[in-house]
Amino acid sequence: MYYKTYTEEQVNEISNGCGSQVWYLSWLRPPHGNFFTEPCKYHDVDYTIGGSEADRLNFDKDLKERMIEVIDNTDKDELIKEMYTSECGIPNWVITFFPRIWIEKVFKIWAIAYATALSFGGKSSFNYTGE
Repeated sequence: MYYKTYTEEQVNEISNGCGSQVWYLSWLRPPHGNFFTEPCKYHDVDYTIGGSEADRLNFDKDLKERMIEVIDNTDKDELIKEMYTSECGIPNWVITFFPRIWIEKVFKIWAIAYATALSFGGKSSFNYTGE
C-alpha cells in the first residue's frame, strides 16, 4: 500500500506528524515540525507499511528529499514567516535582507539533521516484515 491509498482519517490515526511516536519521547519535535507535517505523515505511513532494513533506509532518504522539496517549493516570504514564528532570535525585518539561499540553507540543515537523527533512532518504530 502507498500513502495515497489511505484516507485522511487513516493517515491521521497512523501519523503524529514530525516527532517521536514512542510515548516517553513524544515531546521531542524537530525545529519547524509543523512546516514539515506532510513529509512526516508520508514517513509515518511508510514506517507502518514497513518492509526490510533497506526499505527503512530508503524511507528515511525519502523523508529528507520530501522535506527539501517543501523548502524548494515555498516562497521566500513564507520561509521568513516560518523562521520568525519559531523564535529564531532574529527579527523578521532583518531576515528579509538575507538572500533566499541563506534561508533555504538553514531549513535544509534542519531537515537533514532531523532525517539523519531519525534514521539512527527510528528503528524501533519501523514495521519489519522481512528481509
